[in-house]
Amino acid sequence: MTLDLHPTPTASHSSQGHLEIPIGGMTCASCVRRVEKAIARVDGVESVSVNLATERASVAFDPTRVEPSFLTAAVTGAGYEIPESEQTFSIEGMTCASCVKRVERAIERVPGVQAVSVNLATETASVRSLAGVSLTEAVSSAIAAAGYGVRVFNDSTNESAEDQQVTAKLQELRTLQIK
Repeated sequence: MTLDLHPTPTASHSSQGHLEIPIGGMTCASCVRRVEKAIARVDGVESVSVNLATERASVAFDPTRVEPSFLTAAVTGAGYEIPESEQTFSIEGMTCASCVKRVERAIERVPGVQAVSVNLATETASVRSLAGVSLTEAVSSAIAAAGYGVRVFNDSTNESAEDQQVTAKLQELRTLQIK
């Protein structure tokens, strides 16, 4: 699935955003029509196509008039679920509550982020996004641009975020001992 919220020029030279939205709970063609109608009613949506087999909606919209949250709200308002995923980032260099706020604001500005929670004590950020949307690069860049170090926990392993963080800290300590 792709998430491209940046305007791209079209043949008519207008700006257009594109979003692939995963949708849960659709069972038939009537569900597809209901979701398409709900999304199409959002002011600024240029086209929508819902696929029952892949359980995804492909939406083209005017990013100056539509935020992704408007589209997801239309789907949930029609009675369907939008699966989300969560990714954990280890953040290096935070020392106070101001650092936490700075990192949260930087991550919240990344298109596609649904919610973010930064914890100073564990030096982690939990980022929720639409299921299947990879924001790893964009979130990592936002954290680095805010002036902090970042490590991404690999969600494909069976290790918990805490275990991955402990492993990363142990590797850091070993490196410091060697130096």
